[in-house]
Amino acid sequence: MQNFTSQHSYLPFKTGIIYHLVYNRYICIHQCIFKVEVKQIEKISKALADTTRLKILLDMSKRKGTIQCSEIMNITKLAQPSVSHHVKTLIEAGLIEAEKDGRNHSYNLNQALLKAYTSWINKITGA
Repeated sequence: MQNFTSQHSYLPFKTGIIYHLVYNRYICIHQCIFKVEVKQIEKISKALADTTRLKILLDMSKRKGTIQCSEIMNITKLAQPSVSHHVKTLIEAGLIEAEKDGRNHSYNLNQALLKAYTSWINKITGA
């Protein structure tokens, strides 16, 4: 059986394993467990080091993991170019995924990556 990424690219890998394409690298997801590389952990940590981006993620979690671009502007009280910068950083870290429907832009929280990130951090603390 074939598995597909969110970009619908053919992947000749074994069945039962789902792969996501992140920065031209495949991250294997098996039962919601990522094999997260140290570089990806660094990008996520840097993205989470900003209070505005933390506000965005927190508000997204309150809204069941999805938010519109205009709502982000209302939450942060920032101009559109500043919001775009923060959203771009979150997308590049893999924390959110963008969806476009005509002129409407919405973003979805990447729950699986957040779980993998916290799991990786827990390994450091021994939890």
